[in-house]
Amino acid sequence: MELCESLYPSLHAFEVLLRNAVHYSLTDYYGKDWLERDRLFRDKEWNSIQDAVQTLEERGQVVQNAPIDPGRLIAELSLGFWTGLFVRAYDRTVAIPVIMLIKLPL
Repeated sequence: MELCESLYPSLHAFEVLLRNAVHYSLTDYYGKDWLERDRLFRDKEWNSIQDAVQTLEERGQVVQNAPIDPGRLIAELSLGFWTGLFVRAYDRTVAIPVIMLIKLPL
């Protein structure tokens, strides 16, 4: 248990770094509304996005008839969502554009 607990900070840092890098790269590639492009995603990932939007709405973090803050939405999506974007089905639409455009802070 202690070993698992000791890994949480590193895992959290990895998740934040991964989701931000993917978000910034896909924003550069597809535009700021890339998360709203349902044709970009398979059903599983699209459903995860819709579930995250619903969760934000239930928490009152979404203003009616206003665009959803991308920062809140990307933070709400799970690590499984982000790693799921690197399966073979997303090679051309996500993985390659992300890898080509990734900007890591140095």
